[in-house]
Amino acid sequence: MILLPGLTTIRVLKMVPNLKPYWFGNSTMFLKRKSDYVQNANPREGLEIIWKKMIELGEMGLVFNPYRGKMAQIPSDATPFPHRKGNLFKARYSVSWKDPSPAAAQNFLNQTRELHSCMTPYVSKNPRSAFLNYRDLDIGVNSFGKNSFQEVYGAKYFNDNLQRLVKVKTAVDPENFFRNEQSIPVSPSKALGNQTVKNIAYLDVSNKQNCMRFYTTIFNNIS
Repeated sequence: MILLPGLTTIRVLKMVPNLKPYWFGNSTMFLKRKSDYVQNANPREGLEIIWKKMIELGEMGLVFNPYRGKMAQIPSDATPFPHRKGNLFKARYSVSWKDPSPAAAQNFLNQTRELHSCMTPYVSKNPRSAFLNYRDLDIGVNSFGKNSFQEVYGAKYFNDNLQRLVKVKTAVDPENFFRNEQSIPVSPSKALGNQTVKNIAYLDVSNKQNCMRFYTTIFNNIS
């Protein structure tokens, strides 16, 4: 679906009655998302290679989410989210399907990986950055072993902010009670001493805004 300025999804659906976005009435839908960040304009020949690969694969979606503007005015270390100045846009690779069979899942997972691989020459490097919210387990999972703090997914999601986030995690949750496959790991030494975090003790973190203030305050008080 292509949306023009001033047109919402609902308005487009009213204009084209038979058009339905994939999420309408598809409660059993399976999906896979991957991401990249693009920092230099893609050459025309690169775009043509990408289009040909998408045609070959047949089911893949590719979205470019523009950045720059206000995003570029916020330093990459001002908040845990680092993907700001220097990025032209975020690339999202997506596919959705209904067939519950393992063969179908493997087919569509492979399609996302092929398109992601095809984009390698045109995206960020060292690290090849990724967008946290898509939770791409292909880039690594946390084994919670003694070297789990070195897992590559953290550097891809958080770039140079990762080490500060490890310190935050170790100060707030030293026993790693709150964890998932790609959670921030605890420092292996846990030798951080008494970290002092100001003005957060009585924030109601069930409130989304307060929760954001909570973590941003901790992040900004640990260097």
